[in-house]
Amino acid sequence: MRNTINLDAKRRGTFPASFKPGDRFAVVLTDADTVQFRRLRPVEVPTVEPRKVKGQWLGAKLTLDRARLAAAIREERDSR
Repeated sequence: MRNTINLDAKRRGTFPASFKPGDRFAVVLTDADTVQFRRLRPVEVPTVEPRKVKGQWLGAKLTLDRARLAAAIREERDSR
């Protein structure tokens, strides 16, 4: 199924009803005249639960990888 998306003066396109507001897309340039939009699905991110040790609340039950955490924060911030 191929759809043609026309842009208005502000470079906004109208997509079919199967897409919802807020959906994220990756743009793929296949050649000089073709652009593909691939919908990105949200990824389940593990949550961190606080725990009580010796009467004080500590952050996480698991150790966090600083590089992965920084990359995730950077990606989320850049997506805004």
